[in-house]
Amino acid sequence: MEAYRSVLGGDLTITTVGEVLGEQGPPGEAGLVLQATLAFDRYTIMGSDDPAVEPTSGGAVTICATVGTIGRAEAVFAGLAEGGRIEAPLAPTFWSPAFGTCTDRFGVRWMVTVADGA
Repeated sequence: MEAYRSVLGGDLTITTVGEVLGEQGPPGEAGLVLQATLAFDRYTIMGSDDPAVEPTSGGAVTICATVGTIGRAEAVFAGLAEGGRIEAPLAPTFWSPAFGTCTDRFGVRWMVTVADGA
């Protein structure tokens, strides 16, 4: 989430299991993220650790970051694609002045789009 904050900006709040449950929490899980919230522009991304799932890269999810300007989309897209790979470079579409897809260095797939009419 810190890496995404460095690209998207905004405010990041991370709460661990230990901060909420203290010694009442499951053994060995005090440092796990109970909730991470990244609020940027008018949007929010949230995440948490899941001790029941073996960590993997990416997974079967794609996150869409909608931004207000083409310049912002270019900066966000470049930051997310750094160390990863670009599937579809930013380009105009019938629904957006700029849309592109990439996979970041953690294996997470992203769509970056500019809000219609920007």
